[in-house]
Amino acid sequence: MADISSDEADRPGRLGVGFLAALSGWFVAVATAFAALAVYSNTPAPRAELPAVFPAERLAFLDDGGRCARLQLIMAVHPRCPCTRASVGELERLVARSAGRLDCTVLAYRPPGGDAAWDDSFTLRSARALPHTRVVPDPGALMARGLSMRTSGAVRLVDERNQLLFAGGVTVSRGHHGDNLGSDAILSILRGGQADRTRSAVFGCPLATSPHEPY
Repeated sequence: MADISSDEADRPGRLGVGFLAALSGWFVAVATAFAALAVYSNTPAPRAELPAVFPAERLAFLDDGGRCARLQLIMAVHPRCPCTRASVGELERLVARSAGRLDCTVLAYRPPGGDAAWDDSFTLRSARALPHTRVVPDPGALMARGLSMRTSGAVRLVDERNQLLFAGGVTVSRGHHGDNLGSDAILSILRGGQADRTRSAVFGCPLATSPHEPY
């Protein structure tokens, strides 16, 4: 009978060690990816400096030429930002709970040279279906930038005197539905109460980019 060399005898052990090392590396890679995703999902946009009252020319897109007839909620939307589906979902909840006391305008970003397909995303179709809500095309995000909104999902709540009552976002993190500080503050204001905050974090894609995620 032929002798089995020590190398051949040790081969199963070496294969087992190699498999365990590869498996450990895979677990580390997956854990790192999940950690990076968690950081990304919970990192808000930078906070903008805002005036107490917006000049009428910055609200010229409103139906009455820059003066609100009643409380107006303005949301900036990047049609191809997947995170913003949740923001529009929260907008729907706000409209449903506002008892008709709120008008909404969605500023729909379109890049320079963008075609009509930008105006037909799932997110914008959802916004158009909401009562008391209109969608206004915003080429180059010029109108949104006039209100210091540079992130999709950012909102501004203004009153009849163009006074800024609230600024921020209405999701708890990127793409997540559910109770959040921004929506709670807006509802408190709508009900005639005093909100415990006038700002909240915004989670979404930058308006000036063109993400290629499906929409």
